Amino acid sequence: MASPSPPSHPVTCDVRALACPFAVLEVKRQVAALPPGAVVEVLSADAWTALDVEVWARRAGHGVERPNATTVLLLVRRPVVP
Repeated sequence: MASPSPPSHPVTCDVRALACPFAVLEVKRQVAALPPGAVVEVLSADAWTALDVEVWARRAGHGVERPNATTVLLLVRRPVVP
């Protein structure tokens, strides 16, 4: 059975109303529900929350880009390792 393909557009995860650790937990929950290769646009209210999400994502092995200097992150979900 083929694995599901990632969505053709980024999935938005808006955590602007959440503080850490709840923002990281929400991003983690949404990323876990997506197939490998999916791109998640994370919107945060402040630079510290964005940094916490970035640190979690890198430690989990996901790709991370910062198209703006502070509050937006693009995560690329890593493949699931059996």
